[in-house]
Amino acid sequence: MRDWWFQLIEAMGVDQQLFRRTLHAQLQVGNHPMLEQQIIELRPLIRQRLAEAGLDSVVYHFEPDAFNPAVPLASNILFGAPTRDISPDELLAPGRLVYQVIRDQHLAAETLGIGLGVAETLIKTFGRDNLDHPLFQRLGLDDELYCRLCSAAEEYASLEGRATGEENTQHLSEASRAALMTIPFLLSAEQIGPGFPEVFKARILKIRAASGGSLIARSDGLFQPLQLDGYVPRLTVLENALFGKISLHAGDKALQVETLVSEVLEAHGLKKRLALILYDLPTGLGGSLLDPMFQERAAFTRAAIKRPDILILDRALASHDSDSRLQTRDRLQKLMPATTMVFLEEEFRHPERYDLFVEIHDGRIDGVERRHEKRPDGVAAEDFRQKTDVIARADLFARLDARNQRLLAFSAQWHRVAKGALIFARGESVMPVYLCLQGPQ
Repeated sequence: MRDWWFQLIEAMGVDQQLFRRTLHAQLQVGNHPMLEQQIIELRPLIRQRLAEAGLDSVVYHFEPDAFNPAVPLASNILFGAPTRDISPDELLAPGRLVYQVIRDQHLAAETLGIGLGVAETLIKTFGRDNLDHPLFQRLGLDDELYCRLCSAAEEYASLEGRATGEENTQHLSEASRAALMTIPFLLSAEQIGPGFPEVFKARILKIRAASGGSLIARSDGLFQPLQLDGYVPRLTVLENALFGKISLHAGDKALQVETLVSEVLEAHGLKKRLALILYDLPTGLGGSLLDPMFQERAAFTRAAIKRPDILILDRALASHDSDSRLQTRDRLQKLMPATTMVFLEEEFRHPERYDLFVEIHDGRIDGVERRHEKRPDGVAAEDFRQKTDVIARADLFARLDARNQRLLAFSAQWHRVAKGALIFARGESVMPVYLCLQGPQ
């Protein structure tokens, strides 16, 4: 069934788009162990290809002795990845690992300073009411947490002038301190920008070298170590293949990296296997979480996978252009030669390529079938077919599309004249066009 499904996807000409989409998906834990292992084995080759293409500089690979600016602070301290979503309150709750690390390693002052700088920048940029802006949404900050950050920044501003900056932060309420210290653990150094000092990064690497492994062991399964020979479920397929993350500032090179990884995975036979994980993705009620293109593909394959005797496609290929729809029809016909397929579209650019073409205007059928054999459907229909055939064969009208040929046939009349009668003379201004079918030419 999976093989047949993938043939249908290829027939629609969207297998490459589907493949690219699944590169940004996460594999469900335990569902694809062989696929995970194949991706792990391709990591060295992908890194080599990136270096050869001059793209290695826009990928931050996970290195045990290097700070990764594309992931938040906790992952850098532990050199690990979270195993599930962690709420901001849970992250810094008293008794939790991150809270203990901040306390034991004396990181409170630095994390508070970073958080305060980010909060002040965000407030100046977005205020309190512009939270639906795409740039803000990209940060992934919870609205409630942002409101708490605003309150913490206002509280800090009210303390200014009474003491030095560090003393002011010490006088902040516990709720404000917790909100500000959360920021470096939710945003990456790339997102934070210059507010993330190099000296602080160096301190984090020292903590990692001294106790990163033991800290992960104390996380009660909340984090897993980043290992070159291990798959990380919380990373996308693309990030696992890279064993790293693409820089936010990669620009057009991000697409080049994706293309390179796609080529390597496809060359090693993973295109079809990755396409199949589409059915692991959360779809929402009625496919509401899927892009319209994938809703369309899912609806089509749900019907076609049954190999029905009759398949009705009511604008099922709406995202295709006219030529692509025609190519898809031809491929589907080869896959399902015994199936009668009925296509309903707003417009057909090549109606002559179908066995039967019918136009409906205001509830009336004004089109004509494309079969040429004579059928007992009335003198008028047979007359119309004859006119259409004559016009289609005439050099003067052969290059017109089928619709305009039918319009000419509809308005044409047979004209018989007696032998020797004058039809028109040279120099006369005439409206009709005459095709001489019989008689002296």
